[in-house]
Amino acid sequence: MDRRGGVAHALSSFGGIKATENMGSLAVTLPRCGSGSPVLIVNGVLTNGSALTLIPVSSIELIEVYRSVAEMPVEARGDGCGAIVLYTR
Repeated sequence: MDRRGGVAHALSSFGGIKATENMGSLAVTLPRCGSGSPVLIVNGVLTNGSALTLIPVSSIELIEVYRSVAEMPVEARGDGCGAIVLYTR
């Protein structure tokens, strides 16, 4: 994974993900979500965009992207239309 930039830069490197950081919060969208947002999970804990901005890119071990509800693991399902799951070292 490219260690330059922040989490928004790392997520935007995945095709179809738009991640923008603004005033300490991270907004993440997937094309299929329309106006909704994907579920964000870090190390098994449901989180929000503000928490993602605190994670140094160098500490990210793995990013999993689920682009639809059918692909999402059961623990990630909720109101989201997709999920982004991060694991840190």
